[in-house]
Amino acid sequence: MKFDDVEEYERERIERQANQNNHVNSNNGTSEKYLNQKSLDSYYSNLTTEEVLSLVSRKLTGSILWMTLGLVITGLVGAFMIFSDSSFSQMLFKMVPALMIGEIILVFIFSAMIYKLSVHMLRMIFISYSILNGITLSVIGLMYTGESIIYVFLGTITLFTVLAIYGVVTKRDLSNLKNILLVGLITLIVMSLISIFIPNGMFYIIQSFLGVAIFLVFVAYDINRIKSNLTYHIISEGAVDVLNRIEICGALSLYLDFINLFIYLLRLFGRRR
Repeated sequence: MKFDDVEEYERERIERQANQNNHVNSNNGTSEKYLNQKSLDSYYSNLTTEEVLSLVSRKLTGSILWMTLGLVITGLVGAFMIFSDSSFSQMLFKMVPALMIGEIILVFIFSAMIYKLSVHMLRMIFISYSILNGITLSVIGLMYTGESIIYVFLGTITLFTVLAIYGVVTKRDLSNLKNILLVGLITLIVMSLISIFIPNGMFYIIQSFLGVAIFLVFVAYDINRIKSNLTYHIISEGAVDVLNRIEICGALSLYLDFINLFIYLLRLFGRRR
């Protein structure tokens, strides 16, 4: 998720507030709600440096906690799919291809409506995506041994944590990595398409190493980007709604980074059944 083009949303927010302000004159209940929101936005836009850093840290932590919740949901759903012999789980296994399309649709809606939907709705989409991902990724448990999945998962946590810490503490602006990462993603997609028609063991390994490298960098890049966006919007606007959107969008970005890193590491070091 990217948050660079927030101007359109900000203009709409200002227009909505203006409309609310006109309605205030004839509705005391609306007036109180609007004034409370306005005073809260005003409070955030007049914070000291220490308070800004504290708020950035809190919202960044919020992104990580939402990401963690998504991973827990995915893991629990995946465990249910693997260890349950119910007719319901068997039915879901048969629906995996359709559910994968559903995942793509959810991410598209999330991206396209990021400044249109409410923050609550964005959170619901994130949770729904985590559930669907748990179903579609459950096939991994059928392909790899449980022991190797646990080891790779722990390794993913370690690498993710190290790169996330670097993304937070570094003084460098990592935004210049955006184009490089984009080229890397396109390369991965092209390599995936080629491997479908021309299977090759060495090609598979190279693609997996490249995937690990790209998503390791993505972890540091996304953490750094979320931090920078939070800082910018607190200082420039102080709008609570925008901060909450950055928080949940950042959670989805970090969630996808973790999942992709885990998958590529598993391809390299997982032991097949």
